[in-house]
Amino acid sequence: MATCNFMSANCTRYFAIGMNRYYTKEDVEECDLDPELEGEFDEFGTETDYDFSKQNIVSGLQAKGWEDYDGYEGDARVIAYKDKSLVYGGCEISLEIKALVRFGYYEGACMDLSGKVTIDSAGDYWTGSPEYDMFDDGDFSEFSVVDDNWTGNAGLDHLQAKNIIKKLNAIIEDLRNEAEYVFSCYCGEELAVAYHCSNGETGYSRIEKRLYQEVDETKPNKAA
Repeated sequence: MATCNFMSANCTRYFAIGMNRYYTKEDVEECDLDPELEGEFDEFGTETDYDFSKQNIVSGLQAKGWEDYDGYEGDARVIAYKDKSLVYGGCEISLEIKALVRFGYYEGACMDLSGKVTIDSAGDYWTGSPEYDMFDDGDFSEFSVVDDNWTGNAGLDHLQAKNIIKKLNAIIEDLRNEAEYVFSCYCGEELAVAYHCSNGETGYSRIEKRLYQEVDETKPNKAA
C-alpha cells in the first residue's frame, strides 16, 4: 500500500522544506562539475536548503516573540514555541504553541503545529489544572467550562462559558495565523493535496500564490 509523503495535522496547507534537489545543467556548468552529475540527486544542496529554511523560520518566529527550541515531540522535531497567558471572564488561561517539523515519508519535510491550553483557575489540589489539545475542536467547549469548573465558580462558569470559548478560539486562530505567515515566508514551497487514492497514494500540487502574499494583499497600503 502506498503512503502519503506529508502529514500536517494542524496547518491549513503543506509548508514544505528540504525537498529533493537534483543537479541541473546550470549547476554543472557554474561549478565545473562532472557532466554526468546532471539530473543526479544533490544531497548537499538538499540538506543546505533544509537547514536554511528551518533557520529562517526560527528567526522569523523569534521576531514575533517565539522562543528557539530544539527537541522532539513524538517523531516530530520542535524548533520553536510561544507561551501566552490571560485572564478572561474570571478564568485564568495559559497557552503553549509549538512549531514542528515533520519529515516526509519519501522526501523533504513539512511544518506543523501543536499546542495545549491549561486552565490555571480550575481544578484543586487533587485534580490539578485541566489541559486540552489546542487544535482539537472537540477537546474543549462551553460544556468543558462548566463541567471542569474553569473559573472556580459554578455560576460564573455558566454565565461566561460562551464568551470564554469565543475568546480562546480567537487567540488560537491568531497564533496559527502568525506561525503560518512565517512558514509561508520561508518554506521551500507550499503544497495542497491534488489527489488521494484509496490505497493511500497521494499526489500534491504547488500553490502558486503563497499564503503570506494573500495576507499582504489584504493589508492597507501604507503609502496611501
